[in-house]
Amino acid sequence: MHAGRDTCAIYYYSAWAIDDCDNFSDPAYTSAVCACPAVSKRHVEIVAIAPTPSTRETVITARLNFIGMVDMTVYDVLGRRVATRRYWNGTGGLVEFSWDTKDDSGRELPSGVYFIEITSGGKKSIHKTLIVR
Repeated sequence: MHAGRDTCAIYYYSAWAIDDCDNFSDPAYTSAVCACPAVSKRHVEIVAIAPTPSTRETVITARLNFIGMVDMTVYDVLGRRVATRRYWNGTGGLVEFSWDTKDDSGRELPSGVYFIEITSGGKKSIHKTLIVR
């Protein structure tokens, strides 16, 4: 499998045991190895936030060219951090993260404008959203 310049490739492998009569066992294990660009070549881009305005849950669609952890931070209009989440991005490409529009204490945020930032490997993207209660 060939990994493009800005994409990830996942290689799966399994191990079997073969006895003297050429009988195969069930796979002893299956694992995956990621072949991704260096961290410095990571690309993080929010391409959509829906629905906007939101009342309960917001889905953030992002374009990522790597597999790994993604941090989401939500700021209010005064620049105060009001919510943080950490997500595992296991696929790369276009991925979706959902946010319940609650702060870190589990309280619903009031109506207003908020800025959603996703970061990974020193790369970040920020997008504005609106909550209406």
